Amino acid sequence: MDQSDIDQSIVVTGISTSKSEINLVKNTALQKCQLCGVSLSLDSNLNEANLKQLSTTYCQDDLDTVFGGNMDPEMELSISPIGTGFNNDTERSTNTNFDEDIDLSSKNFEPIFKKSIPPRNFYLCPTTITIVDSASNNQSTINNDQTVDWHSRISSITALFDMISSTTNIDHPLCEECADRVVNELDTQCKIVDQEQKDYQALIKRLNSQVPSDEEINELEKELALLEAEEKELQGQLEQAEKEESDFIEIKNKLLDEETNLVNQEQTFLLEYSNLKRQLVKMEENYESLENQHRNAKFHFDRLRSVNVLNAAFHIWHSGSFGTINYFRLGCMPDDKVEWDEINAGLGQANLLLYCLAKKIKLEFQRFRLVPYGSFSYIQVIENNPSYSNFKIGDECNMYEVKGKKYFLIPDKKFDKGMMAFLDCIKQLEDKIRTKDKQFCLPYKINSDKLEDKNSSYSVKFTSNSYEHWTKALKFMLTNLKWSLAWVTSQKNNASN
Repeated sequence: MDQSDIDQSIVVTGISTSKSEINLVKNTALQKCQLCGVSLSLDSNLNEANLKQLSTTYCQDDLDTVFGGNMDPEMELSISPIGTGFNNDTERSTNTNFDEDIDLSSKNFEPIFKKSIPPRNFYLCPTTITIVDSASNNQSTINNDQTVDWHSRISSITALFDMISSTTNIDHPLCEECADRVVNELDTQCKIVDQEQKDYQALIKRLNSQVPSDEEINELEKELALLEAEEKELQGQLEQAEKEESDFIEIKNKLLDEETNLVNQEQTFLLEYSNLKRQLVKMEENYESLENQHRNAKFHFDRLRSVNVLNAAFHIWHSGSFGTINYFRLGCMPDDKVEWDEINAGLGQANLLLYCLAKKIKLEFQRFRLVPYGSFSYIQVIENNPSYSNFKIGDECNMYEVKGKKYFLIPDKKFDKGMMAFLDCIKQLEDKIRTKDKQFCLPYKINSDKLEDKNSSYSVKFTSNSYEHWTKALKFMLTNLKWSLAWVTSQKNNASN
């Protein structure tokens, strides 16, 4: 209840307005229990004499301070006769055991400081007291003269309760049940404190009984000195180890720097290696390509080297009764007359072949000089010879005829002289070859203008000769050229091998 709710009066419900009831109000302090809040009635034995007797237990200054309302917090602490040795937050245990080692410094013996006392749960009215009858709802007022006697009494009681509350941990007044409960709790705390005191005394005795002797102290001092010396030695070793550690750390940092440099160099070298490897692969590919080209070129070279140019350029063979050179037929048969254009071309090829063979073996013909000129080839006379009286220097002996379709009916002496000179040149080639190879011999012997075959001979002249004999003589002439060509080719192959 707040002070503003009182309206400077005390309201009491359920009380009659008789004189006895007014006396009851005078003898009753409007107090409440500070724990449970139950309204309290003062004992009738609490009179003025008893109040004065209780007041003598405290000094007069304290009473004046309390009753005057001038007590500060420091004085409030100084007049506290009761206090526990432990903080409110400290838990007490009835099973205290000191068999184990206890650190006495861990105990905090701090006093409990009282908090400010809350206001009493009663209210005084300096002027009037209003009595309310619950039955009749009538109010009666007690005059100031009637309340003067018990006003001082209530003030004394209130001051006494405040002083008691300030000297203990418990606020007063209390009801009987709460007081009993508080007393029981205080008894329990006292027992706990007594038990702790006994435990502490036992611990102190035990510690006093365990005090070492002088000999033990000397041994411990010696051991301590040894330990200190060992500590100094270990301290020195520790400093040395720390110095070595710093040196090792410095070396490690240097090695890490070197490792970084080596890693960078490795990366650079790997990059260069990759570039060189790529170039090597390209070079190997180029090398393999060149090797393939070389093998291909060598294959073609060997194949071409095995091929004789003269054999490839001058193919001498036969076609029935005719001898052929590069597929040009030489001769004429009654039933198969060959055109002079074909014969002239074949004789031109024969002239060129003999000219090439002579150059291969470095032969210079006597009396005659070959002039290969295709289908109009001829032989020129370069000196006189008694054996060939009808040949004069400067004569050109033709190896071709231009007669038209009826040329076989009219003979030409220049053509016969050219054929005789051609046989003489073949004879000179044979003689030159025999100087190098005595075993060499042409299959058909040459005698003037004839080629001999066992018991028969055939002339190369066209005049006064039959078609068959003239054709056979030209065939024998090509055979002798083929043999000469084979010998020259074999000599070239032997030289190259």
